[in-house]
Amino acid sequence: LTNPQSENFIEPEVVVVTDPEEDAQAINEAVDAQIPVVAIADSGNALDNVDLVIPANNKAENALGMAYYLLGKQFIEQKDGEFETAVYLVLEEDCNVRSEALEAGRIAASSHLAKVLEPEEDFILRIKPYPHHVLRYHPLAGIAQADRYYEGMRKPFGRPIGRAALVDTHQKVYRIDVDEGDIQVARKALERATHKMPVKCRVKIDRDR
Repeated sequence: LTNPQSENFIEPEVVVVTDPEEDAQAINEAVDAQIPVVAIADSGNALDNVDLVIPANNKAENALGMAYYLLGKQFIEQKDGEFETAVYLVLEEDCNVRSEALEAGRIAASSHLAKVLEPEEDFILRIKPYPHHVLRYHPLAGIAQADRYYEGMRKPFGRPIGRAALVDTHQKVYRIDVDEGDIQVARKALERATHKMPVKCRVKIDRDR
């Protein structure tokens, strides 16, 4: 998609780089094509020809994820208020929803929406909770002389095995903004997402946002 000689070539609207020094060639080509450049940079990076700078540690593995988050947040702020109705998925019990379950529900809902509606034009899908809670696992050996496997109180809380969002009863997990005529499509998409949740859920429609 980025090869100008390809039939499916798409002209990019913005170029996002996570290291302005290593991606200098991409920046120079973007400048020649008059394409805006967004850079996630350290304080010591050269920022020539960069239009928007996001201070961050560009060596971190989540630097690119933060760029997508900020760009998505800006997109939602621009689209906010364009749709008439919000459809929510609400959990009926207190639980921990793992990050894998949140992502699986998002994929299940968005794949159905994309088949019927036009992405970025007819709907906006959001995940409300964030999986801040770190899940830890401390294995216990159920055999004789199991104490030989342990090292006293070193790392007594176990090793991290994932993250989860702490969700309360009646808390909203997913939100889909659509027009009045697409409510049933959004409802069907969230019903598919319920199969990825650990507890019982229900769909709520809010027409007075």
